[in-house]
Amino acid sequence: MTLFSLCGVAVCTALCAALLKEWQGKLSHLVPLVGTLGAAIFVLLRYGSLLGELLAFADRSGLSVLGVLLVKILAVAYLTTLAADVCRELGEASLGARVEWCGKAEILLLCLPKFWELAELALGLIEGI
Repeated sequence: MTLFSLCGVAVCTALCAALLKEWQGKLSHLVPLVGTLGAAIFVLLRYGSLLGELLAFADRSGLSVLGVLLVKILAVAYLTTLAADVCRELGEASLGARVEWCGKAEILLLCLPKFWELAELALGLIEGI
């Protein structure tokens, strides 16, 4: 499935949701949810091998720790965005905002060890002057 196919499926999903909203308002939230999950599966299947190649490159270049950290941060960002969007589609905007906040906090926690290493390096350079 190409990106154009995915866009076509997304438009059809949106049209089905709009039609279903007129007939059965309560069930209309399920159609975009299924479409969102389908899009997430599409991305994972299509770009999963690319992720493996990026990790292999990071390992060969000696940046494996940073490469893994970057992949974890990207995974947290995409997963929390997906979950927050699903919450908003289901009418739970405040829950979606909390999910995004938790994702930001998780990214901060993932970055803190490298930040402290950088701060120690900067302090060592300042003391050496």
